[in-house]
Amino acid sequence: MTASPELSCVVIARNEENYIEDCISPLVEIKCAGIINEIILVDSNSTDSTIDIVSNFDIKIYKIIEDPYCTPSAGRYVGRQVAEYGDILFIDGDMEVKPEWVEMAYKYLIENPGVGGVSGHLNDVPEEVDDNKIVSHFGGIALYREEALEDVGGFNPNFKAFEDIDIGYRMDISGWDLVKLPIIAATHPDRLSKSMIIRKWKGGYYNGSGQVLRESISNPRLFIRHVQRLKISVFMGSWSILGITIISIKKVPIWAYIILSSLSLIFLSKKIGVKKTVIILLKQPCLVVGTLAGFIKHDKSCFNIESVDRIQ
Repeated sequence: MTASPELSCVVIARNEENYIEDCISPLVEIKCAGIINEIILVDSNSTDSTIDIVSNFDIKIYKIIEDPYCTPSAGRYVGRQVAEYGDILFIDGDMEVKPEWVEMAYKYLIENPGVGGVSGHLNDVPEEVDDNKIVSHFGGIALYREEALEDVGGFNPNFKAFEDIDIGYRMDISGWDLVKLPIIAATHPDRLSKSMIIRKWKGGYYNGSGQVLRESISNPRLFIRHVQRLKISVFMGSWSILGITIISIKKVPIWAYIILSSLSLIFLSKKIGVKKTVIILLKQPCLVVGTLAGFIKHDKSCFNIESVDRIQ
């Protein structure tokens, strides 16, 4: 693929000292090959050695210094604002991109004007997948077309999280195709754990689910999409309320509820494994409460890009 003056790469990071070098190194090689033209790292006020590590690379570095806005959404927003080129590859700082995917994805984007974004699979490709797939949103890594980003207004920097899902839904509703290629886009460590859930909870991550829901009220189609996304949370919340109701009225044997709940957990554990089942049981209550909090609480403060420092 010949060099093109059209593609920027934005890396978002917060305390990624264990992964950031492996993230940036292949991107630098891709830049040297002429596939991307600039690499921008937007750091969310890391307290580890992330900045020291990336300072050894010839890339642009920006730092968000206000903690309330040290979020993935603000990072993507800043990256787009400072990028010199309209088409942008976004990637999380704990991912290691596959160069062949970048070249294939950008070529596909150029050759298909109705496509607003291109992504791929993480870590491995399911055996049954052998063709391009149109999806409703991406997560973590994606290459977006400038016109598609302009059409939907880009990322909202005030969201705590779920900005990638929100922008995908908005592009889809606006008529842009989002395509997942049948190859690995990047490798990504499995970091979903009890400590990660706690960290996300403390950082207000789950409130983002309610924020995107509240902001979509004026767009019925978008609002319905976000509600549908929460179907598992709605089910688990409803099931919990049912249990509390049964205990309160004492007209239905509590043992029947316990047996049904236990059978459901056994079935889920056999299907996805015990560890993932435990994670779901920990994550869903956080998501339910966070969604309600984010939906009800309306923070009128707005992100100010003037609070972003240029480091390098």
